[in-house]
Amino acid sequence: MGSCHLEFWSSLQIPRYNVTKERIELVMIVNEKFTDNFSNRPWATEDAARLKAYFGSCQKPKSNLNASQMRETFKHVPTDIDCLVVFVSSYGQPGRVLGADGGSQLTVAEMLDVVNENEALAGKPCVFILQTCDISSMIAQADGGNNNKDTWTIPSTADNLVVQSLYPGENGLDKHPGHSSFITALCCEMEDNVDKSKDIRHIMTRVIARMKDEIEEEHIRETWPSLMKLLPIQVSMLTKQLFL
Repeated sequence: MGSCHLEFWSSLQIPRYNVTKERIELVMIVNEKFTDNFSNRPWATEDAARLKAYFGSCQKPKSNLNASQMRETFKHVPTDIDCLVVFVSSYGQPGRVLGADGGSQLTVAEMLDVVNENEALAGKPCVFILQTCDISSMIAQADGGNNNKDTWTIPSTADNLVVQSLYPGENGLDKHPGHSSFITALCCEMEDNVDKSKDIRHIMTRVIARMKDEIEEEHIRETWPSLMKLLPIQVSMLTKQLFL
């Protein structure tokens, strides 16, 4: 039985999404300045610029949005594309992204639901890159923001990859000016993948390994024993290989 399984998996050819770089659309929400009792996030703009330089095709980043404005942005993402990449940089609370007003919140659940309800994106890969602190499990309970939605479901047509900059419920280490460790590592690995031989999930594994090495080299582990909680996580519902 084991031999049959090995033969099956070794012969399985996982298809690729039909994606050309010119038809990858990057949508960015960058909450850098907050009006409540939160310090500003000057590195967020640098992170956005780094991603824009890699992907090229990008709408003008939307800055300092409240939850309602973020929701509207997700309702009107481009659809005449091969692949959608969403970058959200903000503060967060468990299961939520904070608006720049410091009070309004948008759940990660609702964010995905709003995009997945767009039938024009059915079967197209959508990648969500969340550079936030203290976001709890995307699959755990969340009330859906202002819509009082208790849970979220993934339509059969949804091909999503959600990447979090930090394990749920943990605070980040890289709140220093200039850049975030996660986006820097992600862009470095994508830029090194010149021949497009590695799909996005392979790249994310390399990002995690790179950040683990950096943390250990800087002896951060001595003061942060739970090393794995400082590393990015990914939740993938992709059904094919995705090369960006």
